[in-house]
Amino acid sequence: MKSLKSLQKPLMLLFLLCLLPMGALAQGVVKGTVSDAAGDPIIGASVKVQGTQGGAITDLNGKFSVNAPSNATLSISYVGYVTQRVNVGGRSNINVVLTEDNNTLDDVVVIGYGVQKKSDLTGAVASVNSGELEALSTTDAGAALQGKVSGVNVLTNASPGEAADIRVRGYSSNGGNISPLYIVDGLQVDNIQYLDPQMIESIEILKDAASAAIYGARAGNGVVLITTKSGGSSRTNISYTGRATLQNFTRRPVMNREEFLRYMTYEYDAKDVQNKLDNFDYKHPLYEDGVIDQDWIDAYIEPTWSSQHTLSLSGGNQKGHFLTSINYVFKFRKFLTCQF
Repeated sequence: MKSLKSLQKPLMLLFLLCLLPMGALAQGVVKGTVSDAAGDPIIGASVKVQGTQGGAITDLNGKFSVNAPSNATLSISYVGYVTQRVNVGGRSNINVVLTEDNNTLDDVVVIGYGVQKKSDLTGAVASVNSGELEALSTTDAGAALQGKVSGVNVLTNASPGEAADIRVRGYSSNGGNISPLYIVDGLQVDNIQYLDPQMIESIEILKDAASAAIYGARAGNGVVLITTKSGGSSRTNISYTGRATLQNFTRRPVMNREEFLRYMTYEYDAKDVQNKLDNFDYKHPLYEDGVIDQDWIDAYIEPTWSSQHTLSLSGGNQKGHFLTSINYVFKFRKFLTCQF
């Protein structure tokens, strides 16, 4: 009996020592901030405690607060970024930097009021990324969409300086304007002709009627959302891009002498056309029966060169970033001067 009483104190001390690790594993409040590589806070990132139902969402400043054991593992995720798992390790404050996931970033689209994965969308949305635009030789952002998106018609004009017309879901309108609504970096614009395709990060086209819930009746002809490129958080970079393009018609009609005279009579006056024929027309020995004839469209069309020069300056730091560019485009006419 005496020996049992003598063992009570050591046993009680051993029991209390065993409780110390359990106290160390008790839950506490873990706070922190989630940001991207540029130092900007990520709003709405998911912070979960693995193995439990606990979790939190980052606020407008990228901050979070969650109850977690000292040896817990936090899983931080956000659309378009690589999910990170961080061991708490007894810390009460944790700052996490998420990096972009290049493998899934292409599946993220802008929908007017945020971003979503394509798999989560229920509306008709088409997306074109910068990689598809950089390989094109056109200087018109509208013409760059030609053949890229189903249900979108792009009508190009051969005249130098003329912008391409975009039609979403064909020709339908509740007014005189049948062009879609253009939104560039959140601002409404009349056209996108001034944009250099090389400066565009992504283009999203909202094709269904659900876009009217965001932008109103102006979205009845569709919405074209454009996000331009921005500078990174690295040192200041200066880049130059030069491009020369040979332009020519791939398909065109053939116009003989009779068709050409009919066209000139339509454009001018039959009397004027006859006076020109009386004063300048003559029989040429190299033509059949001496009547001068040829492909008159080919006579007034020639291949021409166009050039584009772009000089851009970009950079930034943790407080902000910038990108500015100067674009010079020169296009020469394809038609020779015709005086009548």
